[in-house]
Amino acid sequence: MSNAGPARDHLRGGGSCRQAAASGGIEETPYAQYRNPYTYTFIYGGDPQSPRLVWIRNNIGTSETHLLYYETRPLCSPFTQECYGNTQVLSRVESAPAYNLPHQFQYDSGAGSGPAELTRVTFPRGGYLRWVHQTYTYPNGRSFREVVQRYLAADAGGPERAFVLFDYYPGAAYHISGEVEDVTAQARK
Repeated sequence: MSNAGPARDHLRGGGSCRQAAASGGIEETPYAQYRNPYTYTFIYGGDPQSPRLVWIRNNIGTSETHLLYYETRPLCSPFTQECYGNTQVLSRVESAPAYNLPHQFQYDSGAGSGPAELTRVTFPRGGYLRWVHQTYTYPNGRSFREVVQRYLAADAGGPERAFVLFDYYPGAAYHISGEVEDVTAQARK
């Protein structure tokens, strides 16, 4: 958290999670008897010009709370390899009561490989999802970054399953449809 006091945001409503404009906590009717009328409180910190969510706290009497941490990464073009300064990206989320089992987020290295693209999320028990990105150039000459492969390991040390994304019409002006192949199970959808 920054030296400047954190800002608070509540998304308040009534009923079951309705939102009222320009307010700030989430309120559910069954929990209205608690002292704080908001089910969740969102705490922001960091640069006042670009605040980041740093803490999610519930107000319903359970131990659920989440701390969010960020790291600085280079912000680079995947097309020209030019860098444009740095950006803040989410690096981990720690959730109570098991702060020692965080969700961890990994990104590419920036220059030469992409604009701080998310490449892996590791879950508290060691399982993970990871992605491989590529540049796709459409017939009109426009290029976009996209996920071409994704991988899943259900737990630490477990086997990794591969999922490949296919485009049915590779020469089309845009992606009309596609399919995902589960390479491990040899199945397509």
